[in-house]
Amino acid sequence: MSCQGLNENWRLSEIDVNVARSTALGSIALVRNPKSMLALYRVIYGVVAGLVLYNLLTTHYYGDVPRSLPWLILACKISLAGLVLAAALIHRLKPSVIWGVVLVWEALLVWYGWFSPGAPFALYRSVPWVTPLFIGLVLWFISLAIVRSAKAWFARTDAGGRIPSDQ
Repeated sequence: MSCQGLNENWRLSEIDVNVARSTALGSIALVRNPKSMLALYRVIYGVVAGLVLYNLLTTHYYGDVPRSLPWLILACKISLAGLVLAAALIHRLKPSVIWGVVLVWEALLVWYGWFSPGAPFALYRSVPWVTPLFIGLVLWFISLAIVRSAKAWFARTDAGGRIPSDQ
């Protein structure tokens, strides 16, 4: 078998090259377009928040529970729904509003995850990946406020990184 025959066997077809090129260009276009990246971030954020909300809605508490429990669970559900709404309306809400919603949810997440009856993270404390998962969720949920603050900061600055009021 000659080298030329070997090269012909390993040569990509023109269709394969075009598909690879269009996929790569599509990925580059997504990264270079901040609106597309923000839309993708909001979708992923909503999916994660939706999974936590599903867990909140399907958890049943049996037995002797404190009187304040239904109110705290309701506060968790409302706060998480507000967080999903804040992610959907990230362009229209002020950063301070988003920070408030996120911090209220973070406080309720700590209570729900570790101190509520049937707390999902406290029940599986001996599993080695539970605490890193909780920390990851906390950081993921707070990222919405950070992204919104960064978006507001970039909107106030010009391409040189200077704030227009400093000129």
